[in-house]
Amino acid sequence: MKTRNRQHEIHFYEWYISRWQTSDAHDELDAAGRGIYREMLDVCYAQGSVTSDAAILCRRCACTSEELESRWAVIRRHFQAHKKDKGKLVNAHANLVRRDYFAYVRQQKRKGALGGRKKGTQNANEDNEIPSTSLATAKPLVKPDESQEQEQEQEQEGRTEKSTPPAPSFDFPGLLDEIYAAWKKKTGKQLAGRELSERLQTANGDQGELCRKIRDKALAFAASEAMAETEARFWPKLADWIRDRKDEDDPEPEYQPW
Repeated sequence: MKTRNRQHEIHFYEWYISRWQTSDAHDELDAAGRGIYREMLDVCYAQGSVTSDAAILCRRCACTSEELESRWAVIRRHFQAHKKDKGKLVNAHANLVRRDYFAYVRQQKRKGALGGRKKGTQNANEDNEIPSTSLATAKPLVKPDESQEQEQEQEQEGRTEKSTPPAPSFDFPGLLDEIYAAWKKKTGKQLAGRELSERLQTANGDQGELCRKIRDKALAFAASEAMAETEARFWPKLADWIRDRKDEDDPEPEYQPW
């Protein structure tokens, strides 16, 4: 299979034993039902969605149609219909794991691109090396006079003033309060404020535009269907969300059914 035609997949995910053993699905299903549920869940984590066709599910889960039908009412509650394809089912928590995984992959690619060095460039240590000279051609070191020292100090002060980022011109408390009020995980507000302040103070463009972008993306994330069905303990911390620049993430790609 060609690389460009390969599906977007993840090959492993964390399985929380205590969460599973105390879940409604575990309590309401027998051994056969748990097996069907786990098979469907694995496909959602790996490929993003699972078919709702009963015949295909029976073949994939190695069960009979009677076994699937008798347990379907319980299993179906833990999956949602795909917004664009009614023949597929998705799982809210699997979607979150996949989104974070692919966001991490994209972030690592960006870091790799920024950290790369063009061919033909010299090493930083080589650039800073002092060229060798013979004693015959070396020039004596001359101590600069006071006027030269003053000029150097003034030039250094000018560079320091220019390097200091301007103070953010926006309603910072109001912005943070609005996002925090919509965030289900109520922890780390002060740390989130520091991360948000650093993002805005180091912004290259318009701070007001960045404020609106972060606010809109954060509120849309908090109001999404997947997050509405997720318990607060499984939400990301607001400070981590801001520091990892989740507002810059691309939309999750479409996934093909298996």
